Amino acid sequence: MATPPVEKEVPTFDEWFQGRFWNEWVVGRKNKPTEVRSKKIIYRIHLKDRLGDKRLDEIGVGEIARLRADLVAVNLSGKRINNILAVLSKALKYAADCEVIAKAPRVGMFKVERPEIVAWDFAQYARLLTAAKAESPEWYVAVCLAGEAGLRVGESRLCVGVRTST
Repeated sequence: MATPPVEKEVPTFDEWFQGRFWNEWVVGRKNKPTEVRSKKIIYRIHLKDRLGDKRLDEIGVGEIARLRADLVAVNLSGKRINNILAVLSKALKYAADCEVIAKAPRVGMFKVERPEIVAWDFAQYARLLTAAKAESPEWYVAVCLAGEAGLRVGESRLCVGVRTST
């Protein structure tokens, strides 16, 4: 008489995300500090309450489509929604790779056009340097660094300790 196959216990999304996925994928692959912070924020704000109590094998295309629709409904940008979906997708794909679930559901991302990068002309840069110098030495250094190194706004803000929104 053949013994019935043993069903393996599938963890909840919360158990998986904060357990093996976090230890093996985020920590074990040495994600950059900014990526670690971003994943923590995305999980806490957008995924934990929505999916945390669901078993991994209960998260399907329909559940993901409802999440995406709700994110659209609160007017998040396409880029932000894609970042949230990318974190979800990576956790589910890694669960499938580890054979915790049979197959990861297709997440699907929005097509988002990259904004055109507009550079300052020399007159604008000179005015910005003058204004930054009048503000504080920290701002002057940040603007000099941004102009000479081609830094983005968020990177420049980090130079002077200005928080950027997440």
